[in-house]
Amino acid sequence: SVQSSSSSQLLQDTLSITMATDTQKEISQQIEYYFSDRNLLKDKFLQGKMQENEEGWVPIAVLLTFKRLQALTEAAADVVAALEASGQTTVEVSEDKLNVRRNPAKPQATAAELDERTLYVKGFDEEKITIDLVQTYFKEKGYTPEYIQVRRNIKTHKPKPSCFVQFASKEDATAVGDMLLLSPEGNQLEVLFKAAYFEMKKAMRAEQKKDQTQQREEHRQQQEVEAIEILMDKGCVLKFVGVPSDASREDLKEVYGEFGEIAWVDFTRGDTEGFVRFKSAEAATNALQGAADREIKGSVPTLSIIEGDEEKEYWVKMEASKKASRKQRKDKHFSGKRRYKGNAGSKRSKRS
Repeated sequence: SVQSSSSSQLLQDTLSITMATDTQKEISQQIEYYFSDRNLLKDKFLQGKMQENEEGWVPIAVLLTFKRLQALTEAAADVVAALEASGQTTVEVSEDKLNVRRNPAKPQATAAELDERTLYVKGFDEEKITIDLVQTYFKEKGYTPEYIQVRRNIKTHKPKPSCFVQFASKEDATAVGDMLLLSPEGNQLEVLFKAAYFEMKKAMRAEQKKDQTQQREEHRQQQEVEAIEILMDKGCVLKFVGVPSDASREDLKEVYGEFGEIAWVDFTRGDTEGFVRFKSAEAATNALQGAADREIKGSVPTLSIIEGDEEKEYWVKMEASKKASRKQRKDKHFSGKRRYKGNAGSKRSKRS
């Protein structure tokens, strides 16, 4: 029973030591994160505290107000013990054991410098991916990451199968990027430099935006066609082909106007074909039948009443032309008002 009691005590002591070591590791990693390049770039509060001291020392008591560190310990002595036991070189402890600072031998890098040695890695199991898993994975490859960010879904906050991994140098990142990397499950990992990844995403978003714009435009055009189909007067447009190039709209009106009231003649001098839009389908039919042999400036054009897709296309173009004309008149109107205001201002300034 004495031997059993001794074994039990030894097991408890071993568990206590293991738990203490694990906690110290977490404390050290948390302090290292606070003073890491990535965090210091965005942590204005900590930057301000560092600037309050000429040598960059920050009271441990200040760090113990941070929630993540508070969850691990509330004692400055635990922080000192964890940093001294870890063997890390990023953070220094002051002689009085009350302050810490970033190692002056490790000047803070810029965001651009960090991105040069950061890789985007995709292909881990999203149910298993953690910072520790990724850290261990690359350590086993011979390269210890300085910083790891496991990416998360914006809506669900669940881990994605990808992460950003920052290495000690651009050379290390390049060496890792040149490797054929397989996930713990045996799938090939996708590896890109961070800048290349963002360029790829930018191009994908631009292409996606272009497709969405095109889809909206196609949808708008389809709606416009459907609206025109409802409003258009079917069978009212007579098409003519084969008039002389010196024919005019007046020549066409003179011949085809005999068969009914004309709404519009779509024709430009110099062309050899065009359209006569009547105000009724009956008038268009009368012109087709009655003017089949009538000459225009010595030539007999071929006549037909447009229908189907050709008729839809005609009305769509006509509506587009109307819109363009209205816009042109509107722009001209506002341009004239601006000129008038400018002239009025000039007159007022001359009188003054």
